[in-house]
Amino acid sequence: INLADAIILSAQKTPLELQPHLYRRIILSGGNFAWKVPKGFEDVAVDAATKVRMLLRERGIEASVELTKDPLYSVWKGCIVYSIAVPDDYLWSWDRMEGWYKWR
Repeated sequence: INLADAIILSAQKTPLELQPHLYRRIILSGGNFAWKVPKGFEDVAVDAATKVRMLLRERGIEASVELTKDPLYSVWKGCIVYSIAVPDDYLWSWDRMEGWYKWR
């Protein structure tokens, strides 16, 4: 499965009304997306954001795809912020796919 198909499958699991908003801005992060087109190969290669945008367009989806400013560490930084922001008394239910605070 290529990345465009994975994005589409993920978006299809959300409510129909939400899907256009998800495609409005797709953000790629992680070191695997950080590569640039080698000099001299501009006519045969593209960067990750352009490739994903092209794959989605082939499937009839116009999407804004961009790379984070710091793709190598952006996921790691996000996890740190998330771990600080989520309270210790927050429980996740895998059955309901929802999170709740403990009140007692």
